[in-house]
Amino acid sequence: MGILNIFYPPYARCYCCGHPRLDGMGDHLCGPCREALKSIRKKEIFFYVESIDTVYAPYPYEDAARELIHCLKYGCVRDAAKVLGRDMAACLDEKEFDALVPVPLHEGRLIERGFNQAELLARAVGEQKNIPVLSALVRLKETGQQAKLEKERRMRNMEGAFQSSRKVR
Repeated sequence: MGILNIFYPPYARCYCCGHPRLDGMGDHLCGPCREALKSIRKKEIFFYVESIDTVYAPYPYEDAARELIHCLKYGCVRDAAKVLGRDMAACLDEKEFDALVPVPLHEGRLIERGFNQAELLARAVGEQKNIPVLSALVRLKETGQQAKLEKERRMRNMEGAFQSSRKVR
């Protein structure tokens, strides 16, 4: 794949579908994928998560949105966080937050990936909304990948995995 990047660098391809983009740098999405995201974009998506007051999401986890998230998480394309962060920030128009706290990766996973996607997203949202990003959590144990687990196993997998690293209210 290295030689292909010389002729077709990642920034010249759409982050969602991988097709060449002809419309300049912009947000790294081709026209059809940009429109696909717009068509599923919602002002706010609410759903219940135990022990969490509210969850905000700019779009459901499907189609172009899923591809963009996979591009960031598994494709190691850090700039995808800028697109996602912009849309995440748009969900927070009237909300006030003291800070954003990204969930830390285990050291081994951080070395493997080279970056923490949660931190990149938090920084992108924080930059858009002028909200500070705090490193207020420390990971205590390595946990298995969440993506392949059902809800109950995900919850058990995370038990005791984090601790506050600073005093926050």
